[in-house]
Amino acid sequence: MNPWRAFQVWRKTKAVLKIAEDIPMTKNIFASKTLWFNLLTAVAELIGVLPLAPGTAIIAAAIVNCGLRIVTAQGVHLRQPLA
Repeated sequence: MNPWRAFQVWRKTKAVLKIAEDIPMTKNIFASKTLWFNLLTAVAELIGVLPLAPGTAIIAAAIVNCGLRIVTAQGVHLRQPLA
């Protein structure tokens, strides 16, 4: 590839990457670990599967939620964001 063509490709690639930086990166809400943990905890609490006292279950769920929020920094969306 000649140097002029390489420069043109680099310039167009740089422009595309600049556009991609401005798009907020989120994931579908059904891919959220926090959502699934909360749903499973709520269902387990409602059907009485958890062998913990209700206050203990709430505290344990809050601690795990804090940990999940530290691990996951990506936002979620219900529908695809407009580009």
